[in-house]
Amino acid sequence: MRGTVAALVIAAVGALAILAAGAVVGGGGEESVPASGTGAATSATAEPRPRAPALSGADAITGEPVSLAGFAGKPVVVHVWASWCGACAEEAEALARFAAENPDVAVLGIDFQDDPAGARRFYERFGWKHPSIADPQGELTARLALLDLPTTIFLSREGRIVARVNGPADLAALEKGLERARQA
Repeated sequence: MRGTVAALVIAAVGALAILAAGAVVGGGGEESVPASGTGAATSATAEPRPRAPALSGADAITGEPVSLAGFAGKPVVVHVWASWCGACAEEAEALARFAAENPDVAVLGIDFQDDPAGARRFYERFGWKHPSIADPQGELTARLALLDLPTTIFLSREGRIVARVNGPADLAALEKGLERARQA
């Protein structure tokens, strides 16, 4: 599993380098939200924001099919996490509260290289209700140019990436990202 994680990190860094080069040359449109909800975000450009990649698979808890496409027309918060990730546990209560306070927003988890029993215990511990796509091999996560775990990505109603938090987010950062998604 460590070899898979290392390969994923290398692939993500390479993908990020390509994305960063594109952002420098032609803008990227995505804004970074500080994890603490304070501080300035990077500026957005007039260029069209990138669309989120297709994400679908079996729910890590129920086994039912889940797809990002099923949330078309509403802001979506994509949250990459794992039960074995200490930083994911740090932000788990804030995410549960955020989801409860914003029922008009879709929250979609991506459960990264986790085991089903660990994921189920994590959901029960923090009272999560939103779906999470199981990503045992890290294939979906690789499409998102992951830099850190957890990572939270905010999508506009049109499915465009408008903001991201790399690392654990508090409630203020989640609200700031949502504000950007609603305004886009």
